Amino acid sequence: MFEKVGDASFIKGEHEVLKFWEQNRIFDKLRQQNAGKPKWNFLDGPITANNPMGVHHAWGRTYKDAYQRYYAMTGHELRYQNGFDCQGLWVEVEVEKELNLGSKTAIAEYGIDKFVDACKRRVLKFAARQTEQSIRLGYWTDWDDPDTLRLLASKIGTEEVVTITTPSGKTESGTASELVARLGNAEWGGSYFTFSTENNETIWTFLKKCFNRGKIYRGYDVMPWSGRGGSAYSQMEVADGRKLTVHRACFVGFPVLKKTNEKGVTQKVQCKDGEERDEAEPTRRKLLVPMTSNEYLLIWTTTPWTLTSNVLAAVNPDLEYVKVISKKKNDEAIYYLAKDNLEFQRLSKEFKEGFGRPEWAWPSGTPKLKSIGQIFKEQGGYEVVATLKGSEMVGWQYEGPFDELDAQDANGGFPEVVANRSGAGDRELFAKEGVAGIRNEKTDHEAKIDRVSEFATEFTTKYPSAISCHKVVDGGRDSKGNPMVMAGEGTGIVHIAPGCGDVDHLLGQRLGPQMCVPIAPLGEDGRFLDGFGEFTGREATDPATAEFVFEKLKQKHLLVMVEQYPHIYPHCWRTGDELIFRLVDEWLINMDWRDEIKEVTEAIRWLPDSINGKERELEWLTSMRDWMISKKRFWGLALPIWVEEYFEEKEIDGKTTRELKVDFEVIGSLEELKSRAVEGWEVLEGHTPHRPWIDAVKIKNPKTGRLMSRIVDVGNP
Repeated sequence: MFEKVGDASFIKGEHEVLKFWEQNRIFDKLRQQNAGKPKWNFLDGPITANNPMGVHHAWGRTYKDAYQRYYAMTGHELRYQNGFDCQGLWVEVEVEKELNLGSKTAIAEYGIDKFVDACKRRVLKFAARQTEQSIRLGYWTDWDDPDTLRLLASKIGTEEVVTITTPSGKTESGTASELVARLGNAEWGGSYFTFSTENNETIWTFLKKCFNRGKIYRGYDVMPWSGRGGSAYSQMEVADGRKLTVHRACFVGFPVLKKTNEKGVTQKVQCKDGEERDEAEPTRRKLLVPMTSNEYLLIWTTTPWTLTSNVLAAVNPDLEYVKVISKKKNDEAIYYLAKDNLEFQRLSKEFKEGFGRPEWAWPSGTPKLKSIGQIFKEQGGYEVVATLKGSEMVGWQYEGPFDELDAQDANGGFPEVVANRSGAGDRELFAKEGVAGIRNEKTDHEAKIDRVSEFATEFTTKYPSAISCHKVVDGGRDSKGNPMVMAGEGTGIVHIAPGCGDVDHLLGQRLGPQMCVPIAPLGEDGRFLDGFGEFTGREATDPATAEFVFEKLKQKHLLVMVEQYPHIYPHCWRTGDELIFRLVDEWLINMDWRDEIKEVTEAIRWLPDSINGKERELEWLTSMRDWMISKKRFWGLALPIWVEEYFEEKEIDGKTTRELKVDFEVIGSLEELKSRAVEGWEVLEGHTPHRPWIDAVKIKNPKTGRLMSRIVDVGNP
């Protein structure tokens, strides 16, 4: 029935078909044939023009081409436009490698203008390469001439006038920067580029609409952060960098100082001398050692460095807890932990089956985890002497493991210019004024550090120190109503560091600054700031830092056990380094209008039905936090936000107070910016609206008449 195929000559045949299409202008004839017929619009989600296409890109493009061919065959007029993603950290990373630049500081020293030009050249170079690959694949769309893109790339950063022919046949002349700014517009045709001025202005317009509705604000949040990259990471970037990691985790005791719960019921605290007192003496005072506590909250953590910044301990009010006497020789301490956790077989399923992927099997050489009961037995045994509800513990006061640090004793949190303005969610004072943060980044604000410090000194007197906040609190529930503190892994008592964890930060915001102030211990480089004693300068993710924590805890007789704990942890996708969670100031969109988006979501037909796309989208919209739109990098959408910070004096009860005000304006287009510019427009003119040229433009504050400067942040993808 079928003849045997010998030499099929597939590649030769493909080239012959491509030549036939080109010589006979088949694609153009198809478009002419369907002109004026019912329209069908396909929006091409762009791939990043940063490297040659991979096989996975070819798969996606084949699917896209098949959809468009089908609708063309059924008599529809199509738009036919490919897209290239151009901006963001992906491109920066490759350019850093090309230029042998290893840090943000190195980029700044090299020159932001030269670095941004190098990013543009790389995008144009690989847009040309991907265009050729896509044509070879047989993908029909309105392509730019790859040689034209290479010509533009070679002239970026020069004032030389270039003449090009656009895909629509128009002849255009200008500098490479002027021409690149217009790529993909409807008059020229060709692929759209996300670094084009049209694309950037479209996003500016959206942000302006959000601003007019009062949805833009500057706030604090705890974000995954790369110390080497000096930037926060998006959810997608974090997902790309998840790895199975073995950390040195520890069990540690927090000394109980006073057992007065929220209902005012007080119990005696057993002290080291065996006596029971209404309140134990903190060990940090180094005074009456026998009067220090012999009762401890049992805490477990996989990130020992965060113990330096502990503020609270969270329990589940509905769980049963046990009071356990350790039978360890010469140290019969009392510990509190969740009853169900005492003999819980920790990660027993993962020990047998791994962590959900073939490559995530239980790490070789990592012992099976011990239950807490087994740990106590190996140290001499234990005895359960009482049970109580978590609700009976809420309100208890304890001593933190590193309360001797200056940061722990700073009113309002630490450091002043970061932690205090977060106010752990104090929007009443700041957000209503369009304010929710002071940047702790000297490179951006050297001229006003003294003014900010003056304000911070006044502000901190309103709020307690972290030491004063050390209490047991209700851990609360998540957006689905599930308790945040669960039985199982850990001890049922969670160490809360609002400056080091996103869930911790949310709890701090809920409680407010009178109950919880944040400690933000790390600088941009992921190292401890001043105020942390012997920890200052140490890198949080360095294994030596964890060992230093253990040694300090051991000296204080607080360390119960150290173990190897395997779990999935986020890493930087570009360097492989572990990420930290850091309290940073970012610009956000308040998402209290999410119901409007949900209405649109409901009106869309989601295919295929089998993947429950609509339900997943609605769930994401329900649980998402405010939308972070900023990133502290160089190559990306220049956020169109101009600010002025200043002090305003007010008379309150006969007393003059100075309040820091932050006015900001969002610009919706280049036309609006030009009309409002009072300085620097000539620097930007002739360039795309990117750093550093746009940073030179100043506008006038309509409230004060003084100058406003653009924030240095770029858009977060």
